[in-house]
Amino acid sequence: MRTIEIGLMLPMGESFVDGSTARWAEIRELAVRAEGLGFDTVWVADELLWRPPDGDPRGWWECVAMTGAVAAATTRIKVGSWVLSALHRNPGITAKAVETIDEISGGRFVFGLGSGHAGRQAHAFGLPEDRVVGRFEEALEIIVALLRRGRADVEGTFHAARDLEHRPVGPRPGRIPLMIGAKGPKMLHLAARHADIWSWYVEERSDLTEFGPRLEALRAACLEAGRDPATIGRSAGIVVEPTPVTGASEVLGVPVRGTSEQIADAFRAFGDAGFTQLELILWPPTLAALEATALTGGVAVGPLAGEIPRRQPCERLAQRGRRHRRGIVGDGEQRRARLPALLRSGRPQALAHPLAQAGKGRKRGEDLQVRKLAVQVGGHLLDEEVAEGHALQPRLDLAEREKLLIALGEKRRNPQDRECQSAQPTAKCHRPNLPCHL
Repeated sequence: MRTIEIGLMLPMGESFVDGSTARWAEIRELAVRAEGLGFDTVWVADELLWRPPDGDPRGWWECVAMTGAVAAATTRIKVGSWVLSALHRNPGITAKAVETIDEISGGRFVFGLGSGHAGRQAHAFGLPEDRVVGRFEEALEIIVALLRRGRADVEGTFHAARDLEHRPVGPRPGRIPLMIGAKGPKMLHLAARHADIWSWYVEERSDLTEFGPRLEALRAACLEAGRDPATIGRSAGIVVEPTPVTGASEVLGVPVRGTSEQIADAFRAFGDAGFTQLELILWPPTLAALEATALTGGVAVGPLAGEIPRRQPCERLAQRGRRHRRGIVGDGEQRRARLPALLRSGRPQALAHPLAQAGKGRKRGEDLQVRKLAVQVGGHLLDEEVAEGHALQPRLDLAEREKLLIALGEKRRNPQDRECQSAQPTAKCHRPNLPCHL
């Protein structure tokens, strides 16, 4: 069965739920939590101002600035634009912004690009309102030349790049993945020619009734362009209602909803149909909805692995933790010697963020096989690292914590939480060191 990556759309503007504005502190918290939960990507939308004819206007934070901020606030998760509007910016400046964000992220940026929306917001900002696809094609020619070959020399009808060198370059010169949002025949043809990933978003229904025909149209465009359809990533932006809060149908289209098993089955259906990734628009875009989505079984064993059977919650969390192994400074013997002491030291943060600690990325195949499970325990973030039979016995104040909160990067400052009592695991728990209270 196919695997599928799971991405989270971050809230970037005034809410459709209650009209509130997504603040940076909330956006950062969602991005960091998504990273800890095992999501593959967080996405930032590029909109300016929506002025519906029969509703209140909705404003959005600027995409490039916010994407750079999210990239700086995270360490492992991929960060993407979904999708950057070619209509809003000069193509040479766009390529420079993309390279800069990839530098900030340390090579984690996914460059989503689209033609942009002509209409009320374009008119309000004084942007072009005609020949949008033609403008996009010229912009794409310049952007691809700069990002892939480092130089562009184009004199077009709408855009120009005159002997333009692309410098400086970040950690992946010529290799930043390009995702193109495309629906119509001309845009699909451009995606088939240039994109590493194709993407489109829900318009009416977040299911294969709508997205199946779109996938077939992409395959046809690839064959027409002489490209193997299997060589391009296939992405769908869908709406999910993982909590009892409803209302997405009236605004964003019929969402994926139901029990955790039903939501997980809906995700798997996309993978079975040939999609390689999903971008989830949560309704509402809250931490509670994010955590509920993570416990469906789709993200918790991510990438969405149909070949992995459903497990008890604690075992699923352990499986998810393996996806983000993080090393400890020193060779294998030193790490094995240090691990139990670090776990007992009461300073579990000493295990965190090895990129900052060691100055190196994580390494695959290290002799120390580490399983990481980030849980909120007794008011502290504990990174449980299990190796060579060493395991941390978590201590929970069950009167104050009725369930484990999956949390990476967040600490509670309640001194009373530090007085904890040992918890007894349930009889059916797959992990005797972790009680199943989820």
